[in-house]
Amino acid sequence: MPSSPLRVVFVCPAGQTPPNWAEVAPQLGWQLIPLSPTALADCTAPEQETAAVVYCEGAACGEPNGSRPACQRTGYHCPPVAEVRALVGDRPLIVVAEQSDPLAVTHALLHGATLTLPARLATNDLRRILEEAQASPWLSPPFRLLVGVQGKDPLPEIVGRSEPMQRVKTLIRRWAELDRPGAIPLPVLLYGETGTGKGHIARTLHQLGGHRDGPFVTVSCRARGAEELEGELFGQPAEGIAPHPSRPTGGAIGRARGGVLFLDEILALSPATQAKLVRLLEERAHQRMSTSHDPAMDFRLIAATNEDLPRAIATGRFRADLFHRVECLTLQLPPLRARGDDILLLARHLLHKIAEEHATPPLALSAGAVHALRHYPWPGNVRELSNALLRAAMRTPTHILRATDLGLARPTLEGGVEPTPTPLLSPFSRPQPIQITTNRRVAIDFTAVDQIDIEGLRRDLIRQALEISRGNQTEAARRLGLSRNALRYAVKKYGIAGNP
Repeated sequence: MPSSPLRVVFVCPAGQTPPNWAEVAPQLGWQLIPLSPTALADCTAPEQETAAVVYCEGAACGEPNGSRPACQRTGYHCPPVAEVRALVGDRPLIVVAEQSDPLAVTHALLHGATLTLPARLATNDLRRILEEAQASPWLSPPFRLLVGVQGKDPLPEIVGRSEPMQRVKTLIRRWAELDRPGAIPLPVLLYGETGTGKGHIARTLHQLGGHRDGPFVTVSCRARGAEELEGELFGQPAEGIAPHPSRPTGGAIGRARGGVLFLDEILALSPATQAKLVRLLEERAHQRMSTSHDPAMDFRLIAATNEDLPRAIATGRFRADLFHRVECLTLQLPPLRARGDDILLLARHLLHKIAEEHATPPLALSAGAVHALRHYPWPGNVRELSNALLRAAMRTPTHILRATDLGLARPTLEGGVEPTPTPLLSPFSRPQPIQITTNRRVAIDFTAVDQIDIEGLRRDLIRQALEISRGNQTEAARRLGLSRNALRYAVKKYGIAGNP
């Protein structure tokens, strides 16, 4: 049980919490906050500490005495689940759905629900299901967000809750605290594949450290020739190269005074430039031992590379003495494919950012898009994800981002096993076939889930229920959760023959 209750918003047009939910929430360590749908956006903004959202959809918000739902009595129309998911972001979304429609659960899951529950559950059943959901490895976004054992995010400025990123955040926070005003700061070396966010991590270290009031100067070591790069760093252009008109005296090192110097792709430095940098760092180290202090040396060095520097030392491409000067604090950034469900957190964060920058409504991810994001290997990491989402957002004409909008290539056998159709999961603790049959599964290829024939699926379910019930409409209606009259109407509507 968490030390303080987890904030869970209960969205219902009636603006009140049903008795069964009000009784179960404290037992799970939740603080349940009733809310109307019109106020949902304010409580689910990224800066809010809302852990999850329970959404009472449509006719499901009827009173226990059988009266009409509050939304119908007031003339209010509940927003669709997809719109609620767009507001909720990466948080778990529990949809309390009307069970008279046999596809209500399927529809909610396809449009972003983490879990769907019937409206009128006994208190003990509700508690049992929610406890099983919290321990389930099948639900996504993972319900472990609600268990309350993950503790406070050590660095909310960086998106990600996976174990590798939590370790990264803890080290960044600790190293930022070591950068105190007046002390010569320790260099930081960032390892990571292209697109893993080394520049973002460097900026975060700058913003959190003792040099936050100084400039952040970036030098891309691979973008210039050897002589030009040396001039850029030290402010001494080589013969034949005109100085840049906007370059202050002292080069990038001089401009970084009191701030941070970020050397991206440090392995691209020429041997001569590496030697000059070693002498500079040695001189600064000597100042640390003496009483003299040159203000020009007051900057924090952060270097980054996507290559193996010890191997580069062995092949003569990088100086061992420079390596030992810059590797004081070393951080390995994990690739996106190793970060689990962080891919969904990042995707929704980036979609929210895209909507703000382009003044467009926020986009939600369809189930097909979620599957595509999870199963693509992302060789370009976060940078590739950002570009893919921006292209997709500019391409889609709706507020739902589909797998086809992303345009991601399916993994080949050379790069991994190609995804196969995934069985539809029940909202309980393990994957099961739809419960109207014991010998059939309804399989859905989530890479094409946006093109599912919902009416055809509904017709097939009704036909299967009638076959299992041997034409007994009363029994088939019970299996489907329908009234007998509703089943008769559906049989007539879909032209299902051969049944009494």
